[in-house]
Amino acid sequence: IKVEQYSMSETRKKTDKREMILKVASEVFSRFGFEKTTLDDIGTRCRLNKASLYYYFKNKEDLFVAVVLAETAVFIEDLQAQTQTLPDTQAK
Repeated sequence: IKVEQYSMSETRKKTDKREMILKVASEVFSRFGFEKTTLDDIGTRCRLNKASLYYYFKNKEDLFVAVVLAETAVFIEDLQAQTQTLPDTQAK
């Protein structure tokens, strides 16, 4: 049982760290753009070294794609929530 708890705890820590990296990367990419942003910039803001970022993402492009996908998912969820309150225009 302790092995499973440790494993779940480790998984949660990795997920939390990945989410933190995505949040910081989103802010840095938004501010400086893709071309001017470096993994060192993101790592510095996350208080991680570049090697740690490579543990979670293959390269800057991979991280950027993950940010775009995360932002898109949030946008779609918000859009779905907003459209659920609209009247059904197909019902007659």
